[in-house]
Amino acid sequence: MRQLITQDTIQHYQNPRVLRGASIGERQRTILSQEAMRAARDEVRTWPATPPPPW
Repeated sequence: MRQLITQDTIQHYQNPRVLRGASIGERQRTILSQEAMRAARDEVRTWPATPPPPW
């Protein structure tokens, strides 16, 4: 079923609260991915007989 884009939908996505929530979500994803990379690097460094990665 095709969904029509109504004026209400447009106003919803132009709402500053919605936009702020989207940017907060984007920042949260960035922080989580940075934490995941840090954890992966730390885990690789703890593997036995493995030289540390170049970063």
